[in-house]
Amino acid sequence: QSHGNRFRTSDSRDYLPVNQIYNLSFYDSIPEKLKGTTIRFATWKDHTKEEAALVLADFQALTGINIKLEYIPQNEYASKLTAMVSANQSPDMLVINGN
Repeated sequence: QSHGNRFRTSDSRDYLPVNQIYNLSFYDSIPEKLKGTTIRFATWKDHTKEEAALVLADFQALTGINIKLEYIPQNEYASKLTAMVSANQSPDMLVINGN
């Protein structure tokens, strides 16, 4: 379970910093100039109400990079993404389901 950038271990009632549980050294290579910037993430899912919200919060806490969720209804997803790319307004990240 996550609490900001701290996780509760299964054998403890205390929250530990994420970097004490996982090897997160790859975050050390993120350029300082990216802290405070915002990534646009296109999705049809509400990532604020599921486990993904914890991952997004931890990513932001560990990197200093903000994530702006851009919700697009699933039935309009492909056409809207196509239009965004055509208009040179594509998101930085997006969800795909492989179908």
